[in-house]
Amino acid sequence: MSSEQLLVTTITKNKKKFTAHDAAAVYNFSSPSFNHSSQQDKQLAQNIRTGLHIIEKAINTYGKHHLALSFNGGKDCTVLLHLLASVLLHTNPTSSRTFKIPTLYIRCTSPFPQVESFVTQVNSCYSLDLVSLSGSMKDVLARYLVLRQQQQQQPSDSDSDSREIKAVLVGTRRTDPHGGQLAEFEETNGDWPRFMRVHPVLDWGYGQIWDFLRHPYLTLGALSPPPPPPTPLNNNKETTTSQIWCSLYNVGYTSLGSTHNTFPNPELRVTNEGTGEVEWRPAWELKDAALERAGRESRAKILSNPDLDDS
Repeated sequence: MSSEQLLVTTITKNKKKFTAHDAAAVYNFSSPSFNHSSQQDKQLAQNIRTGLHIIEKAINTYGKHHLALSFNGGKDCTVLLHLLASVLLHTNPTSSRTFKIPTLYIRCTSPFPQVESFVTQVNSCYSLDLVSLSGSMKDVLARYLVLRQQQQQQPSDSDSDSREIKAVLVGTRRTDPHGGQLAEFEETNGDWPRFMRVHPVLDWGYGQIWDFLRHPYLTLGALSPPPPPPTPLNNNKETTTSQIWCSLYNVGYTSLGSTHNTFPNPELRVTNEGTGEVEWRPAWELKDAALERAGRESRAKILSNPDLDDS
C-alpha cells in the first residue's frame, strides 16, 4: 500500500474529529512549563504560543463571527486551522462545540484532485462553514464578503450583529513571495475588498510547519486524556498517521498550486537502486528550506493577490 493510500485509509477508518482534547494538547505543549524534550520542541512551542496569541487577539478584536479562514489545502493553512480550532475550543468550550468556522476555499485553475479530496476531509474533521468559490482572488473575496453580509443572523448568534467578515486569517509565512515585509495584522489596500489580513504563522519556518504536523503529541484525534510528553522527533522516520495533510506531500510535492505549475520538488527525487525507477521522498525530508518552491514552475509569479498565497 502506498503512503497516499495509507493516509486516506487511516483518515477514513478512524474518522478523526477535532475535540477539546486536541485543543488541550496544543495549549499544554505551548506552555513554557511543559516538559519539552528538545530545543527543537521548545522553539516549536514558542511559535505555537505566538500563533495562539495572534488568533486570540483577532477574536477579541473582531469577534469569532466576523473572522474567516482562507484555506487552500496547503500545509501552512492546515497548521493555522488546527491552531484556530484550538483557540475556539479553549476560550469558549461550550458554544464552540456547535460553532462552524467560516472558511473560504478559493479553487485555483485546474486544482489537484488530491487537494479537493483533502479539503472535503478537513471540512468533516473540523466542522467548517465552508464556501468554495472559483475565480480570481480579488473577485472571489469580494463575492464572499457580500455573501456573508447577506446571510441571515442565526438565533444562537447573540454576540453577533451581522455576518460581516472583518478579518481573514491567512497561512502566509515570511519566506513566501512578498511575505518578507508583512505584519501580523495588515489591512488590504488599493481596490481590494476591505478587511484585515491576520498572519498567525508568519514567522514559522518550513521545518517547524512539519514539526507541528508530524508531532506525536499534537496529532488530530488524540485519545482522551491528551498523550504523554513526546520523545524527541526522529526526522528520518514517520511518527504518526493521526494528523492529516494533503497526500501530495507524501510523494515529493513541497508547495501546492495548480496542476499547470506545480510538480514534485526535484530536490526530493531519488532512483530506486533495485528497479531503477524514479521515486520521491516526502516533503518533510527536504533539507534546504530555501528550495521549498523548487517544484513551482514560476516561483516569483503569484496570480492575483500575492499576500494571500499559501502553500
